[in-house]
Amino acid sequence: MVAFKVTTNLSHAQLQYKKFLAQETRESMTREYFLGPDEAVVIKPGEKYWLMSVEPGDYMWSKVFAYTREASFHSSNRFTVEAGKITYVGHIEVIADQDMARIIVKDDEADMVRYIQSHYPIYYSNMKMEKSVTEFRR
Repeated sequence: MVAFKVTTNLSHAQLQYKKFLAQETRESMTREYFLGPDEAVVIKPGEKYWLMSVEPGDYMWSKVFAYTREASFHSSNRFTVEAGKITYVGHIEVIADQDMARIIVKDDEADMVRYIQSHYPIYYSNMKMEKSVTEFRR
């Protein structure tokens, strides 16, 4: 399972992720363009915690859409989800400035642990928490 929190002041945005690729190719980007990402979460104003079941493996945030702005993050980040564990990947802030969209990832694991303990106590008591906070290379 993957756990994260998203914050935004935008009225609507979409954060996409997919299996990690060390290097994007024209073929992989075309496939994503026509078939879409592996997953996407729709983001509304305010804060929302996410706890989602995903297959174990390496993933990356691939794009963020906000109105007419978008940003691609292909191969610039990675997080690993392990079987039978809850993997915390960070608190994500989605921002759209005048001509671009971006995300900022922060580590606030204690907040996520409190949320999971409170809202998903059975998962918390039966699954180990792992941290794989997304780091972006420049």
